[in-house]
Amino acid sequence: MKCKKNLLPLLLAAVFFLPQAPLPALEREFPAHGFSADFPEGFMLAEYAEPGRYRFRNAHLPVEFQIACYPAEQFSTADNALLHITAQMGSPEPPAGFSWNGRQAALARLAFPAPGQPENAAPAGQGWAAAAELPGNKGWMTVAAYSFADGSAVSAKVLEAVQLSVLDAISVAGGEKGISPGLVTTFAFPPEGTTEAVCEIGGRTFSVPFDRADGEANQSVTDREFRVLTFYADSSLLDEAWKRFYRQIYRDAWPRMERSARIIGEHLPDSPEQQAKMLAEWLFTFRYERDFAGSDILSLPEALIRRTGDCDTRALLFLLLLRQNGTDGVLLVSPELRHSVAAIDADFGGPAFSAEGRIFSAVDLTSSKTGGKLREEMADAALWFAVSFPSYPQSIKSW
Repeated sequence: MKCKKNLLPLLLAAVFFLPQAPLPALEREFPAHGFSADFPEGFMLAEYAEPGRYRFRNAHLPVEFQIACYPAEQFSTADNALLHITAQMGSPEPPAGFSWNGRQAALARLAFPAPGQPENAAPAGQGWAAAAELPGNKGWMTVAAYSFADGSAVSAKVLEAVQLSVLDAISVAGGEKGISPGLVTTFAFPPEGTTEAVCEIGGRTFSVPFDRADGEANQSVTDREFRVLTFYADSSLLDEAWKRFYRQIYRDAWPRMERSARIIGEHLPDSPEQQAKMLAEWLFTFRYERDFAGSDILSLPEALIRRTGDCDTRALLFLLLLRQNGTDGVLLVSPELRHSVAAIDADFGGPAFSAEGRIFSAVDLTSSKTGGKLREEMADAALWFAVSFPSYPQSIKSW
């Protein structure tokens, strides 16, 4: 397999309370092994065996995946750990090794006969598998996500998107959650070298750095996760799947934006309210752009570089830049209004919402006429659901 792109705090006068919901069941922690995961909705634990063997099945999709953990001394490389899996399941090619967060990792396609069929039978199952070195000398983690040809109406593209999404959902980062792009995206989009974008914020003009692969990499995550999301369109899991969709984009963009966010922060006022006001005025100058045939969301690095994006893109970019400079927030999404806005832990004026036991002030990044204040006719909490994001560290740390 080629290594280059080879995979597709004031309480405001009016406070509106959003419906409270439990945390998604599939944000799972595996503390004994040093990793966490935010899997697609609908997967349930089907089998578990000591010391670290898990098999998950999906109640709605013909996809399942297995995770297995091994002691450090059992394998010398990630390739060897993955070969242990592909030798049992079947693969048309050897593992491709790469570095993930400075540690060994490997990726391979799967192709195998149906259960009970001879090994030389035509492949009835396909999928992807990966192996990664665990932090703290905890050994190796392998994950295999696959489907069997069973006449399902779900398209092969959606099934593969779910499989790759499972692999990318795993975060292994020395006890800190999700501070690097996932396994699949890291493999498919290795660094290409630094480029710069010009920012004009608050009357100041300055440059911020990106890797040349960042825009395309984050867009690939957005497009893949949108493909996954489409499956849930008529499902009771849609709202939770939607939340995960935004979390995956945000998680991938976080380290790609970290250097730029730090530089932007140096040009912002100290007050969270003034920071939000200045960033909002900058985002009002962005060209409004939507992709009605796809996810609508533009890659966050690309949005900053090109100064373009719709409501979702601008709100996510706004929230990410503020969070990396110390101000928390949530994304508010309204399926009925077909609109998204940011809501921040700072007084922006206008309507505010309660989520996670806190008050957040709404900011509409596409409404320059109101200065970003959400119009009162849009302030009914029943119209919105809140998407929260993990508290990532302020800077990228090595294992």
